[in-house]
Amino acid sequence: MNDMDVQEQLSHVLSVKRKYERWFLEKSHVVGVGVGLRHLKETQSSQVVIIVNVSRQVPGEELTPDEEIPEEVEGVPVEVETIGQLRAHEEDSENCWPVDYPEDDEDHPLGHFSAH
Repeated sequence: MNDMDVQEQLSHVLSVKRKYERWFLEKSHVVGVGVGLRHLKETQSSQVVIIVNVSRQVPGEELTPDEEIPEEVEGVPVEVETIGQLRAHEEDSENCWPVDYPEDDEDHPLGHFSAH
């Protein structure tokens, strides 16, 4: 895949992610929505996907239809990652630093990245 294909794919996936982000975040166990590379058996592929972060894994039989996360939206694959609860940290923490966003990105609900 050449650089232009990756750029076009990324642009499309970001557009779909923005369209559905609030919908994903309304689900009780979803704590974040992002974009990344598909993971296939411990390796990364070059396919760009929507990544839905959840606080905990919930067995499918315990989810209502409204809480289920689809495998894809508008042809874009969706991966679910269990990351636990997000916590805010003080800006001056040695394990916390500001996240730089592109100037044209108006939707950036998280302002800092934290490493544990």
